[in-house]
Amino acid sequence: MHSKQVSIGIVNFRTPELTRVCLRSLRKFSDLSRVEIIVVDNNSQDDSLEYLRSLDWITLIERAPIAGETPADSHARALDMALAKASAPYFMAMHTDSIV
Repeated sequence: MHSKQVSIGIVNFRTPELTRVCLRSLRKFSDLSRVEIIVVDNNSQDDSLEYLRSLDWITLIERAPIAGETPADSHARALDMALAKASAPYFMAMHTDSIV
C-alpha cells in the first residue's frame, strides 16, 4: 500500500507570490501524511526558486530549459517530470494560481 494517496504536481515559472499563496493554502488545507506535493521549477531565475528550496515538505525538481521549446512544451515536460516522480496511485496537476 502507498503511504500517499495523491501526488499533486505544480509547475512554477516566475510566479513567486502566487506560488507562495498556492503552497500555503495546500499546506493548511491538506493532510500532508496523505498528499505528496511535487513542484517543478521551470528555470524561473527569480525569488521563487529560493523560496521553494527552503520548503522541506515539498519535493522540488529544478528543470533546465531546452533550446527552442515553446512555453506549452516546457509546461508539459515539467508535468511529465512531476508525474515520473509521483509515488501515489493518483496524480493531480495544479497551476500556481489555483488556491485551495
